[in-house]
Amino acid sequence: RIATVIDDLTQKTLIDTHEIYRLFFDQTPAPVAMLDCDGHLVAATQRWYSELDLIPATATIDSLFDEIPSAGGIWREDFQRCVNGSLYRFGENEIEFPNGVSRWFSWEMSPWRVNEENLGGVFLFIEDVTSKKQAETSADEAEERYRELYNRTPAMMHSIDRNGIITDVSDLWLDFLGYTREEFIGHKSVEFLTPESAEFAQ
Repeated sequence: RIATVIDDLTQKTLIDTHEIYRLFFDQTPAPVAMLDCDGHLVAATQRWYSELDLIPATATIDSLFDEIPSAGGIWREDFQRCVNGSLYRFGENEIEFPNGVSRWFSWEMSPWRVNEENLGGVFLFIEDVTSKKQAETSADEAEERYRELYNRTPAMMHSIDRNGIITDVSDLWLDFLGYTREEFIGHKSVEFLTPESAEFAQ
């Protein structure tokens, strides 16, 4: 009777543990996958599947490398480095999907262990950062347009910071004074004035 009770409790503990793991991977909001040392998908959160447009019932890490070659080319190498002893890998890369759509992902890898001696595999965390990258690209393009307009404006202009250090200068100003942009930017503006004008400016 005692043995039966112990066996029942053991089975209940295993079921409860399995249920906890199932709930964790089903409901956690983080896109993370658990891989074994051979690169096979052990478990993954629903968010991880949805980020990569994969079907949980059929997806494996090997099929991911096959179905999304650009992702496999990036992650396979760093996965192997983690398995070989690297404690942490991370990056941010553009991944092209088979349908021709490209998206940016930041990703992190770190090993997980069965015990102190044995490595179990690697955790792979991903995050879609396409919107952030698009915003950065737009900001860079806007900065480039501003720089082009500022440099080529038909006026002698320069900009200084609160310490009087030159930060920008127009092409016309450089042509008039005979300096290159490298010789001008980073210096105090008073250095290019006559002594009388410099004393008045200070």
